[in-house]
Amino acid sequence: MQELMKSNDVDYIIIDSEKLLNETEEGLSRVIGIVDNLRSFSRVDEEAEKGEVDIHKCIDSTLKIIESKIKYNCNIVKDYGESITVKGEAGKLNQVFMNLLVNASQAIDDQGEIRIKTEVRDNKAIIKISDTGKGIEDKHLETIFDPFFTTKKVGEGTGLGLSIVYGVIEEHCGKISVSSQVGVGTTFKIVLPSFVS
Repeated sequence: MQELMKSNDVDYIIIDSEKLLNETEEGLSRVIGIVDNLRSFSRVDEEAEKGEVDIHKCIDSTLKIIESKIKYNCNIVKDYGESITVKGEAGKLNQVFMNLLVNASQAIDDQGEIRIKTEVRDNKAIIKISDTGKGIEDKHLETIFDPFFTTKKVGEGTGLGLSIVYGVIEEHCGKISVSSQVGVGTTFKIVLPSFVS
């Protein structure tokens, strides 16, 4: 029996099997996390289209979904104020944050920072997303939310992302504005009606 166990390297198989099972369990946990984040992102399991939306949960969920796109060149800094809840559609607000965060990461050539700051003032939720990217020229700031407007190369962008963002924010009775300085970075500011949770 001992010779048979040695010839088949049973000790190694037992040790390796334990390691493989641990890695499999870890992999399954990751898959569960990804599915939960996707469900949270799209809100596919919600019956009502509009409801109470936790802004911080929306942003965190979006960051997890796009992590592989932004982790190599961006350091994310979250400066969250008190908990913010708004009435709206979580899926659409997630789309807003995804477009703004991906755009911010694409504006950074090598290494940079994306700062997300939230606060409540006069029953308004204020969300600022700033990057240390290349910035936007003044001549483009007035048309940046127009459909099909893009400063990207042909084939790299549709020019619809910020137009969709603008429409969603308007649907939620909010406002979005942008300030930028070439070579320094860009800040998008969203203001939404809110109630503090």
